[in-house]
Amino acid sequence: MLQVGAIMNSSETKDDTSTLILPNVVDIASCSNLHHELNNLLNASNQKIVLDASNVERISTAGIQLFVSLHKTTAKLHKKLVLSSATDTVSSAFSDLGLTQMYNELAGESQS
Repeated sequence: MLQVGAIMNSSETKDDTSTLILPNVVDIASCSNLHHELNNLLNASNQKIVLDASNVERISTAGIQLFVSLHKTTAKLHKKLVLSSATDTVSSAFSDLGLTQMYNELAGESQS
């Protein structure tokens, strides 16, 4: 079983996909570690990064800022970013910050 925050290379799809299981709390304290792990994924040859948000119980503005930055970076690198299985906490945080459209783009990809 994967630990929260562990990186898993997905072998279930034909695409070159990596999945990051997000921790229960995504805040300023966890963002440094997440930033490091996400940079590793960005520097890898994978073309699709999936953030599994099914365990997120609390997310701060710093966590959302990290996702906004990652969204912009993946677009520049012509990679796909998907927010998978997001909890209501995650969707509410995006909405509270006026980022509903970005959330819909990221979460919409996970349903295809």
